[in-house]
Amino acid sequence: ELRLGYIGPPTQPFLGRLLREYRERFPRITVILEERTPERVWEMVSRGRLAIGLTRPVLAHEALGLKALTLRQETLCAVVPAGHALTRRTAVSWKDLAGEPIILLARREGAGSHDSILAACQEAGFAPRVAHTPSLIGTILQYVEAGAGIGIVPESVQPLREGLALLPLKPRRSIPLVMVWAQDGDDAPVAAFRELVRDWLKSGRMWENA
Repeated sequence: ELRLGYIGPPTQPFLGRLLREYRERFPRITVILEERTPERVWEMVSRGRLAIGLTRPVLAHEALGLKALTLRQETLCAVVPAGHALTRRTAVSWKDLAGEPIILLARREGAGSHDSILAACQEAGFAPRVAHTPSLIGTILQYVEAGAGIGIVPESVQPLREGLALLPLKPRRSIPLVMVWAQDGDDAPVAAFRELVRDWLKSGRMWENA
């Protein structure tokens, strides 16, 4: 059995294809999937409730003592509602967000992205006007669609629903997607999954449709 925790949007480009090949190679191994927030994935792996996690770095990740492999660095983008003046552009500068209500993930759910966003705003010369800090990417999109502000999300948030535009932010800021496992997580199903992920990263198959 392989218990795999993951966060939704960033893993969509590859997870289904990866699991299909894993099942073909190891048909006797049952894969149990659990979609959770980034913090919850780390916590469950550290407690042994999950064997592997596909997640973001969180506040306490170093203290949890897990091993990690970076899968991708994702560019941060602005999610803008239809009709907003910024939708006429192909990219948005961080300075363009000054004075706009901003919606971003709560820091506990993604310390890396949260801190990177605040630092980018500071470097652009303003303190962000944070309107909401939900725990899920989907909630950010709901707020934006409702006209509550501009969301800041990783580029993997695709496809967007009608009425929303995803625009890269300049200068570029990125956040990592990582695979994590316990120090002693060397049983056969876990080792086989890690090796398959490494093979896909090396061959380029992981992100061939991204």
